[in-house]
Amino acid sequence: MIKNKGQNLRDLYNALGEKEFMGKMRELLHSDPPKLTPEDFSLRELWEAVGSSAFPTITGEIVSKKVIDAYEATPTIGEKLVHTVPSRRKRENIVGFTAVEEVREVHEGMPYEESTVAEKAVVVENRKFGRILAITEEAVMEDQTGQILELAARLGEKAKLFKEKMILDVVRDVAGTAYNGSPLYTEDHGNFHSVAFGTDGSGLEESKRLLSKMKDENGDPILISGRVLLVPPELEKEAYNLVSPVLTQSTYHKQIISEILTSPFMTDPNEFFYGDFKRQFRYQEVWPIQVLRSSPESEDAFSRDIVVKFKVRLFGGCGAVDYRYVVRSEG
Repeated sequence: MIKNKGQNLRDLYNALGEKEFMGKMRELLHSDPPKLTPEDFSLRELWEAVGSSAFPTITGEIVSKKVIDAYEATPTIGEKLVHTVPSRRKRENIVGFTAVEEVREVHEGMPYEESTVAEKAVVVENRKFGRILAITEEAVMEDQTGQILELAARLGEKAKLFKEKMILDVVRDVAGTAYNGSPLYTEDHGNFHSVAFGTDGSGLEESKRLLSKMKDENGDPILISGRVLLVPPELEKEAYNLVSPVLTQSTYHKQIISEILTSPFMTDPNEFFYGDFKRQFRYQEVWPIQVLRSSPESEDAFSRDIVVKFKVRLFGGCGAVDYRYVVRSEG
């Protein structure tokens, strides 16, 4: 392992040159398992070893890894509730076919019946969000490496939590606009009820009953393959008691719940959801988590003694593409 200790690092940089040195740093930082971690570096020693021209690029690798590692390590459930697809636009029109008519018998020598291709469209708005991390000359000279890495980790964590809240707000339809700019859970949609969860699972049973009544545009039954139960922390114990009852009780609920999920963003203690979330909710990813570095010749370098700045950003959006696959309870 290469140790970032003054002379050794400077000798390596002088021997390899900037391009090969950067390649070596990337290799060691991103090996599996990593042979170097961001904590192995000292910003001051790095500055003294490679000089001001190479410092921003090398520091970018270190900060980027810290941000992304923290982002990926943050425990969230949002990605289990949505189908993620790439996107290229700020406002994405999701065009899909309405339900296909039933398959019918074709007699010998006779033509097949054609299906209509009537379309329905749902619009999902993508949003960009992020934050700047600036490293000053004083921070380098005073070797505040630990504080900067901690801030980078917090930015990665906050980015993940921002995405999590965005997804949960859509799943819960907090703004009343989750389905094409309109309320998702309505009487006309038949996808909500007010039966409390209950220790006997009575609320869950009502959700299951409503799902069983769902029909597509042609009146054919909707088949629910994913049976996820999403509950607030206050109902988590009751939910697990249904799935893992004592031996003398029924294991019926274990058969109708594939996974129990909860989140601190579930702020209503009586609210719960049940159904096939990935069939109903879509997350459009324009940019995944990114860490971008500013030019070292920027105005900030002169006017504010900024050595290097990093922009942490995400760009994406979430929306419901249907209303038939998840039931909400206001219990």
